[in-house]
Amino acid sequence: MASQFYGGIKFPYGKFMAASIAGYFIKLWTYSVIGGNIAQPFTWHFMAPVIILLIVSGVAVLITNIALEKRKGENKNGTTECIEE
Repeated sequence: MASQFYGGIKFPYGKFMAASIAGYFIKLWTYSVIGGNIAQPFTWHFMAPVIILLIVSGVAVLITNIALEKRKGENKNGTTECIEE
């Protein structure tokens, strides 16, 4: 689903793959640390990866929103193809 979305907005494939691998690595690391410390949920070793995961997810949503707003602005000026909503 995500690849169809990014393909639909003409996102460069190289950037898509780099972002996907970076995002997957961060998830893999944080989930591994969370799983290793699940027996102690109120320790810093458990909470730090959860906080990192939330921050990274929030930043990713903000970046996507900014990119889409920028793309919308370009469409209003007539410089790129129209994206139907």
